[in-house]
Amino acid sequence: MASVSVTPYTHPVEHLIEEMGWVRRLVKQFLNFTGRTSPDKASRHDLLGGFGVTDDEAARLLVDPSQAPAPDGEAGLLRAHIDARVMATHETGVSLPLGSLFESFSLGPLSRQLLTLALCAEVDEGIRRLFMYTWNDFTRRRPTLEFLLGLIQPTTAGRLLNVDGFFFTSPLLKWNLVSLDAEGADEPFLGRTVRLRPSVVSWALGGSDLDPSLVSVATVVREASRDSLVIPPAVREPLDRNLARVGTPGAPVMVIIGPAGVGKSTIARQHLLGLSGLVIEVHVDTLVHPPSEANARLSALRRDARLLRAPIIADLADAESAAPELLAAYRQLADILDEHAYGAVVTARDRASWFVSLLTQALQTSLPLPSKEDRIRLWQSAFDRGDAEPDDEVIESSARYPLSGGSIQRAARAALAAGMLPGAAVRFSDVTDACRAQLTPRLSGIAKRIVTSFTLDDLIIPAEGRTRLDEVIAYARHHNKVFFEWGYDRLLPYGRGLSVLFSGPPGTGKTMAAGIIGGILGMEVFRIDLSQTVSKYIGETEKNLGRIFDEATKSESILLFDEADSLFSKRTSVKSSVDRYANLEVNYLLQRMEDFEGVTILTTNFEGSLDDAFRRRIRFRVNFPAPDEGTRERLWRSMVPEAVERAEDIDFEDLATSYDLSGGHIKNAALRAAFFAAAATSGLRNEHLHLAARLECEKLGQVVRAYDGDS
Repeated sequence: MASVSVTPYTHPVEHLIEEMGWVRRLVKQFLNFTGRTSPDKASRHDLLGGFGVTDDEAARLLVDPSQAPAPDGEAGLLRAHIDARVMATHETGVSLPLGSLFESFSLGPLSRQLLTLALCAEVDEGIRRLFMYTWNDFTRRRPTLEFLLGLIQPTTAGRLLNVDGFFFTSPLLKWNLVSLDAEGADEPFLGRTVRLRPSVVSWALGGSDLDPSLVSVATVVREASRDSLVIPPAVREPLDRNLARVGTPGAPVMVIIGPAGVGKSTIARQHLLGLSGLVIEVHVDTLVHPPSEANARLSALRRDARLLRAPIIADLADAESAAPELLAAYRQLADILDEHAYGAVVTARDRASWFVSLLTQALQTSLPLPSKEDRIRLWQSAFDRGDAEPDDEVIESSARYPLSGGSIQRAARAALAAGMLPGAAVRFSDVTDACRAQLTPRLSGIAKRIVTSFTLDDLIIPAEGRTRLDEVIAYARHHNKVFFEWGYDRLLPYGRGLSVLFSGPPGTGKTMAAGIIGGILGMEVFRIDLSQTVSKYIGETEKNLGRIFDEATKSESILLFDEADSLFSKRTSVKSSVDRYANLEVNYLLQRMEDFEGVTILTTNFEGSLDDAFRRRIRFRVNFPAPDEGTRERLWRSMVPEAVERAEDIDFEDLATSYDLSGGHIKNAALRAAFFAAAATSGLRNEHLHLAARLECEKLGQVVRAYDGDS
């Protein structure tokens, strides 16, 4: 007997239309079985329309299920015909979305038929209305478990034999392809309605939409940036070799660690897009927040990644650890990445070891920041795309900032946008501002940025202190040249950082000097908030300090520890556990100061209270003494701007002689006097300045003589 040739499908829609024909035959078969063969008969005997049980329905229910007539075979014949065409299409190399879905989740015949029935109800109004006619209730829009099982096998025995198709261990529910909705708390198990997940419907129709719960936390990427990445060959070769394993059977999860902008996600996309034509990128922090929604999102990610046959790139960003309430979600994510057959890559800025420990297998690779020579090339390339051509000095100065390739591109665009006219020369200040904006560390809550418009000429200190400040600036400015170009790094393998101690009474300009140094060097200055850094809980202070030094290292920021004696105080003899842990904090600070190669400025009013080991490690000491009379006169004069309306007989020398105030307090008094003058609608006069100075002295607990000019 000659075999009958089967024609493959030429288009997915052709397949879906035949599936709808199979559903209609199942409905017809079901109506014949239940004795409801025509709308006319239904209208005569089922007048209650689903709101009650009619006599005819009761009679049908009383029939012994074992004596029910066998259904006709029209639907079965069409089912066999469709399955044969699907197989023939597959053999030609053409992929049908619905067939691919069945294959991805290893669905058996029962699960395939149940999913197809639910799908057709989602996409065809005519089938929905047929369903509603069949269950005789137009108030319900979706089929129940019992109805779908009944369409496949109308007998009670058939439904019970097939009910495992909706058990929680079945593929349909295990992979979250369908959801079971109960309209009420007392809804019977088989009375729950069946709803296909939106991404499953999208895929079956030829789309690739993600589940709505993933829209804000994940992205489908179909194209990678063509930008070339500056990666050292010693790093690039093993990285490419490890990425080539992603998506192969038994391959571990790839973990790429490096600062923002070094190209972790870019290089992962470039490799992974060749596997399936698309990649799912997920932002882990938003994926697991809030915890109440994490389970549903992770379940959707697991299903959609398998549905799309797409590799996953999970970005940990700078997550340092998992909060206790999120640990279960992170474990679930690790399980998803471990078992994902199409490959997974995790990207992180640092401290990814806590998540790696949750993975069964992981390959780790670190991407470093570009070297200074590479940064020069990146800056040149970034500016070549603009209308302006910066000089070599601007590029050389820009390259000293430890920026990644992505950060350099963003900084260059910002600097070009800040220019006044197209084609104008790129200004050094614009480039510096753009670099500093990229480097601003994530120290919110434990540090405050110090910004000042003052210059060294505004700082009134003795000549010896000014010389020391010039030396500090020279050390910071030429650090790389001396250590790395002239070879002094071999003589000093550690302790190369710049540590400075500013000591002196309050208000003598110590914090002001730190801001001035930062402005001259083009570096951010962050004053550490000790109230947020020091913790009574064991280990928390060290953790906060570690974060501070790590961020300062990455961003080349200046750390300012104001009133440092509270943190860098002398170690004590151990008489209790409190003393032991306090000493551990000091020991940790010593270690971090030794390793830190940036700029640290400490200010103190009591230099003698600092730990001796810290004092030995301080590279420069600058004393800010209380001002003498001559210095106080200069300070009073500098605190009254030229634009201020003033009397001609203001005696700055008398102010300096009469009040023993430091520069900070003189500034407060001068400002106070300006408001007295403004309120009096007159120019600034001697009595305003003397009144403000006396009030400032009273605040400090000083006794002063009365001003002769008081009325």
